[in-house]
Amino acid sequence: MKQTSWIYSWFKIFLFGAVLIGAGCASTEPRPEPVTVQKILDMTRAGLSSEEIIAEIRSSGTVYRLDEARLTDLKGRGVPDDVLNYMQKTYQEEKSRLNGRSMTPAGPGLLYGGKPSDWPYAR
Repeated sequence: MKQTSWIYSWFKIFLFGAVLIGAGCASTEPRPEPVTVQKILDMTRAGLSSEEIIAEIRSSGTVYRLDEARLTDLKGRGVPDDVLNYMQKTYQEEKSRLNGRSMTPAGPGLLYGGKPSDWPYAR
């Protein structure tokens, strides 16, 4: 009888652990798609407003670190100043939020500080 209760106890522990692991996996949210620079250019060409583009960037969590040459290039390609300013603001806010912790490179001009870092970059 003692051996049966020992096995039953381990089975309950195993079952409880499996339920906890399964619950943790079920609660993860799908990762948002990144808003690449190419996507911003596409949205600009399609005539989306600055507010719509910024809302898309905000909901994705993408962080941009753009140098002067890249900003000039994007402005020359028609990206509105409001969008460019917001793109720069994402880096400043993320840097402040992380308070000295490092961000993961996610492609040229893109950084990521908390969500997946394998986002694509296309020009």
